Amino acid sequence: DRSFDIVMFDPMFRKTIKESTAMQQLRPLANPDPVDPQSIREAVRVARKAVLLKERKGSAEFERLGFPIVKAFSSYAWGIWKKEGI
Repeated sequence: DRSFDIVMFDPMFRKTIKESTAMQQLRPLANPDPVDPQSIREAVRVARKAVLLKERKGSAEFERLGFPIVKAFSSYAWGIWKKEGI
């Protein structure tokens, strides 16, 4: 419990950005499965301050996993679940 300050999830986008050639080379090595709710629960358990999720802007994953979107950019957004009092 509370072993890490922050836990971050940065899953591979299911819809690719073709201009990102470096990421295209990593895609065959990535796990294509969506983040599972049990992993989020475990992250919340071990995080002292927050759990972060980076996903495609407009992704339903934020709502599915319970993350409020706090910052959105042109192609991606950050959802942050903060521990109380932070």
